[in-house]
Amino acid sequence: MFFEKCDFAVNVIDVLEFNQQKKVVVPTKARNFWAISYRHNAETYFKTGHKTIEALSKSIAIFPAGLNYTRVARNENMTVVHFIPTINLGDEIKVFYPENYVEYEKCFDRIFKVWQRKDIAYNIKCNEYLTRLIYMICCEQTNLQNENIAKVCARQIERNISNFEFCVGNIPDNMDISGVYLRKKFKEEYGISPLEYLTEKRMEKAAALLETNYFSVKEIAKRCGFENEKYFSTVFKKHFGVSPSKF
Repeated sequence: MFFEKCDFAVNVIDVLEFNQQKKVVVPTKARNFWAISYRHNAETYFKTGHKTIEALSKSIAIFPAGLNYTRVARNENMTVVHFIPTINLGDEIKVFYPENYVEYEKCFDRIFKVWQRKDIAYNIKCNEYLTRLIYMICCEQTNLQNENIAKVCARQIERNISNFEFCVGNIPDNMDISGVYLRKKFKEEYGISPLEYLTEKRMEKAAALLETNYFSVKEIAKRCGFENEKYFSTVFKKHFGVSPSKF
């Protein structure tokens, strides 16, 4: 679960926006407050000890107080809320990909605008919006627990077909389940592994783009999540039995 408990109150202490295109590596020392962020766009990784956590576009991440970590990011446009909860919410960075991300975007945007205006009782209003946001997350996480996890995994894959930095291996961590269990359930539902499913979806998209006769092979490779055109052509030929240029 993104939040192990949902029965707590919050006190917002700051709200910030960041927009940076260049790659940055930012060591962050332990702080005495929590943070929750929404990434409109991002290719971000957090490193804590020997663990690496991925946070891509349309993701929400939570950061506990008292944790040292390093943020490696580029093309990052995000809103961050610093807050103090009434209880301890855990000791790990967690990332959540909401289904209806537009509603979450609106919520983060409201908090930021109210904090910037600083009208009468603005801090109370920000606390209210953050509490509403937490309520939305708790409701969605509860629904996900009762849903077919293979389909949840498939949706995450389909939303990241074009992202060459997307890693299927990080999905179990995002869902708080083991990789072995997820692969077992996924194969029961779809007959293939999550990685094979990602490749299949990327090849479907590549074939559709090739049929338009509009994009170059290099452009199609990029749009289908391949940073290397040669590797894309190898995967395509293995999948279809013919090279992209002869498809």
